[in-house]
Amino acid sequence: MYDATKTRWGKVIQHYGAEENPRGLLELIYGEFGSGKTSYAASAKNCLFIDVDRGDNIATRAAEHPYKTFEIDGLYENVKLFMRDMLDRKDVFDPEGGPYAGVKTLVIDSWTKLNEGLLVEIAGRDILEQSRPDWDAYMRLKNRQVFLMGLLKEIAYKRGINIIVTALPVLEGDEAEKMKRDEKKASIKSGFSQVRGMPNLVGGYKKIIGAEFDEVHFLETYQAASGVVRRMWTVPHNDYLAKSRLGLPSSIENPTFPRMLELAAEALAKRKNAVASK
Repeated sequence: MYDATKTRWGKVIQHYGAEENPRGLLELIYGEFGSGKTSYAASAKNCLFIDVDRGDNIATRAAEHPYKTFEIDGLYENVKLFMRDMLDRKDVFDPEGGPYAGVKTLVIDSWTKLNEGLLVEIAGRDILEQSRPDWDAYMRLKNRQVFLMGLLKEIAYKRGINIIVTALPVLEGDEAEKMKRDEKKASIKSGFSQVRGMPNLVGGYKKIIGAEFDEVHFLETYQAASGVVRRMWTVPHNDYLAKSRLGLPSSIENPTFPRMLELAAEALAKRKNAVASK
C-alpha cells in the first residue's frame, strides 16, 4: 500500500505549468544581419548581454542594458566561469547585494561569433590562416558548445532566468548531395534538390543546437507599402527551420520579447479552456 510518509517519488513529481519555481524560457532567434535580432533581445526586461558580436545599437543603448564582452584568449574558460557564477549566484549575481542578482534574461549575442571565437581559441590563429583545423579541433568545438549549452539550461531551469541566443543563418544542402560536391559550394542553395536553413555555425553543432531550445525563430526584414516590416517566423519558412513549443502563431509582425510572452500566455489560456471544456 502507498505510504505518503515513506514515498520516494511523491514529493518530486511535478505538474507542467504548476512548478513551485517556474523555469526560464530558452529561445534561439536567427536571421540575416540587420534583421533586428539584437533589438528584439534588447526589448526584454532586466536583461544582461554577453556581447560576443560587440554589436551594440540604439536599442541596447536606449535601454542601458548591462553587458560583458570577452577576448578570444581564455574565451571558453571565462564564459564558462561567468555562467557558473550566474548559476551559483556568486559575485555580482549574489542575492545579498549583487548588483545583477535581479537579472531576468541572459542574452548571448551571438552564438555565431561565440562559435567562431571558440574555434580560433582551439585551433589557433596561425592554423586557421594557413590551413584547416583537424578533426580533433572540431570535436573539441562541439563539446565546448554542448557544455556551455548545458550551463544555460541549468540557469534557465534552476534560476528561472530566460535565455535568448541570437545567430546568423545559413542554407545547407542535403548531406548525400554535399558529399558529391566541392565543400566551398555546400552552403549555396542553387543546384541542391533540398536545402535547410539553420543557425550559421562552424561544424556540426548547428544541426542539433535547435533541439536544446523551447523556441527557435527565424527573423526577416522586408520592405512593405507601410514601410520596413520585421517578421518573426515560429514555423519553417522559405527553407529556414523554426519551431514553437508555446503554441505561438505562425508569424509575429514587428515582434518584441514581451509581446512574444503575451502571445504565449494567450495560447496557453486557450488550450486550458479547450481541455477544461472536454
